[in-house]
Amino acid sequence: MRTAIVNGKVFTGEKVIDNVIIVIENGRVCAIEDSIPGDARVINLEGWNIAPGFIDIQINGGSKHYFFKGISLVTHLYNAMT
Repeated sequence: MRTAIVNGKVFTGEKVIDNVIIVIENGRVCAIEDSIPGDARVINLEGWNIAPGFIDIQINGGSKHYFFKGISLVTHLYNAMT
């Protein structure tokens, strides 16, 4: 079965692309399309970012606490941040 990922913001490593449809088949990206294939299960990622697995887009300290706000040790322990 194919899966179509829609409505996410795609980050390629060089630019951000809106309104593309990523088609996944057998666990791999197989196409970037302009329309949803008729046989595809649809996952709506509206409001989410999509990036290749090798790009780390994590920029905060975890659990909605930014690293530059002086998080206490208790907060680090509670949220399992290392």
